[in-house]
Amino acid sequence: MLLTCGITSLWAGDKKSNRSSGPCGEPPKLVSKPSVQDLAKAHRLRAQGTVAIVISEEGDVTDAKVLNASHDASELLLAQARGMKFAPRTGCGVFKTAVNFTLQ
Repeated sequence: MLLTCGITSLWAGDKKSNRSSGPCGEPPKLVSKPSVQDLAKAHRLRAQGTVAIVISEEGDVTDAKVLNASHDASELLLAQARGMKFAPRTGCGVFKTAVNFTLQ
């Protein structure tokens, strides 16, 4: 089984990130993956849930908040979300979104 994540855009950050064309009009691209150890732990916990995140222009998650999670999975999902790395989007401002983690 595999813990997958889907990124759902909830809202854009500042005025810079509201541009509708060019790289700022696209959501950030995920460039990191969970480790094998984290996937095994997620499988044992049957981890599922949704985490709201804020992504900086540099591609780092600067804030994360669990919106919902399966029993005992909140800390794991929060750690997974905080450890995500996205492709930089220089000049686009912050990007606010939610990540859905699902056990498959």
